[in-house]
Amino acid sequence: MFKKDIKKKNKKCQVDNEKKILKEAVTQNIKFIVHLHSTFRTDDALYIDMEYCSGGDLRELLDVIGVLEEWEAKVWFA
Repeated sequence: MFKKDIKKKNKKCQVDNEKKILKEAVTQNIKFIVHLHSTFRTDDALYIDMEYCSGGDLRELLDVIGVLEEWEAKVWFA
């Protein structure tokens, strides 16, 4: 993530919360959240090193199928 974009879109709090949630998921060994390995930064960007997830993410799924049935949404968001 480019630092200039985070500042421009006022997303610092969101990025900090995402990092915090991912760290907590690792410490609690939560199985359905992609695990965070490490984070680092350069002068221009922030990096989040996470485990590889071959199936992609929920956004990609929604782009393909459109909307989830209620039972599917319950599975994803449980």
